[in-house]
Amino acid sequence: SKILSGNVTVNGDVLVATGTAFLNMQTSTLNCINPSGVFTLASGTNLYIRGSNNTPSNFGVYDFHITSNTYFDAALNQIIGGITYGNLILNNPFTKTLGENTNVRGNLTFNNATLDCSPNNYNLQVGGIYNNNSTGSFIANQGEVIFNGTSGTIQYVYNGGTGTKALYNLTIDRPTGFVLQLNNGNPSVLNDLTVQGGTLDINGNTIDVSNNIEVTSGIIQT
Repeated sequence: SKILSGNVTVNGDVLVATGTAFLNMQTSTLNCINPSGVFTLASGTNLYIRGSNNTPSNFGVYDFHITSNTYFDAALNQIIGGITYGNLILNNPFTKTLGENTNVRGNLTFNNATLDCSPNNYNLQVGGIYNNNSTGSFIANQGEVIFNGTSGTIQYVYNGGTGTKALYNLTIDRPTGFVLQLNNGNPSVLNDLTVQGGTLDINGNTIDVSNNIEVTSGIIQT
């Protein structure tokens, strides 16, 4: 386990290896000055980011294993760096705002936090479970949420509980024969719903779409 106690600049790679357990950034920065630098978060390891805007920065490659966990859990508003995460876990009743387009290869868990796509309307890709099933909120602005998981036949969306849950643009882009299944909630889509691939399984719920529904390749089933 490693805890940063001050700002760090590196000129190469950073590896949080399996068995290390975690890297706690606290409020410190970790900046790479080598454009070829690789930040690796190995299988099952944890990264805690607890500053207002201190996602590890300027690495050429972010290699976060799909089973790694990144936590934005500070008791303050935070900017989420626009990189590719494994699992992304939010916590504490504060706003976590996308700083750029963001890709979550694994699961996205809100807990009691608010996730804001920002006034810049950044896009959010989610490859695993979308769990906004507690008191968390999603502030869509005019951003797009893309469910594009390629592992696991069924990708689950939990959108119940209290708080703001509506999406703006919703796109399903899964492989043929793979399913995105809605559970425990009746989501609203404030603009367009697009199925580019795979099956959208409404699963007996209701989905309210304010504008266009387009199925270019795939299926919607109730």
